[in-house]
Amino acid sequence: MLRAAATGGAGYFLAQRSARRSAAQAAQADRAAQADRASAGQPSTRRPAGVPEQPTPSMLDELEQLDSLHRQGALTDAEYEAAKAAVLRD
Repeated sequence: MLRAAATGGAGYFLAQRSARRSAAQAAQADRAAQADRASAGQPSTRRPAGVPEQPTPSMLDELEQLDSLHRQGALTDAEYEAAKAAVLRD
């Protein structure tokens, strides 16, 4: 049962990380498009007031979260090493 929770926890963590990166890439593409429109004399489409930009976690944040899950026993040594390698690879 604990192994299933650990596997699910690792999968959840990696899915969340992927979603955050996708959001960051979309935000970067939006900023590039706004810059292109500004240089072409078109009005920019700004983010509505009161809607903050979602910060992306740093590599250190991700590694600390993995370490925490590993110390809690939610990740096995092998799962921890695999997830850590994925963070460092990206």
